[in-house]
This record gives sequence, structure tokens and C-alpha cells, in this order.
Amino acid sequence: MTVFVALLRAINVGGTGTLSMKIAVVFQSGPLPEGFLDNLVIPGGEEIRPGKREIYIHYPDGMGRSKLKLPSLMGTATARNINTVAKLVAMTTA
Repeated sequence: MTVFVALLRAINVGGTGTLSMKIAVVFQSGPLPEGFLDNLVIPGGEEIRPGKREIYIHYPDGMGRSKLKLPSLMGTATARNINTVAKLVAMTTA
């Protein structure tokens, strides 16, 4: 059986407490543009690793303090904490 997961944009169900951001995953609506990292300025200690349609970002000082700005040419995207992604994966494989 094929399992699908839908991630809604601009929906924040949390907000009642702070959550340290170890790693965030930014999911793209399509493939990442060629060389999008070439001109990206990373002002803090963030680390970025591209995937095929996703970007993994480590925010050592927290996402709220980050000055990182991803290029607008990336198109439609939504970000989730790696813990949320792991729970969604676990739900689809159960």
C-alpha cells in the first residue's frame, strides 16, 4: 500500500513553548535549482546540506536567532523539525 503525507504551509499548531532546533528540513515543491548554494550567504554558524527536493539546515544557536535567508528562487517550500520528520516516517512504516 502506498502511503502519502501532506505537509501544510503556514500552519503553526505549536507556539506554546520553545523548542531547540537541532536540524530543520525544508521540503521543496520541486527539485532544487542548480547551484543554489553557490551565492548563498550563511551569516552564522548554520550548516546547509542539499538533498534532491529538500534542504537540511542545522541551526546551532536556534532557528529564531538565525539571520539565514534562503533564496526566493527556490519556489514553494515548507520546513519541519527533524523530530517531526522522524515521527512522520515512523507512522508511515508502522
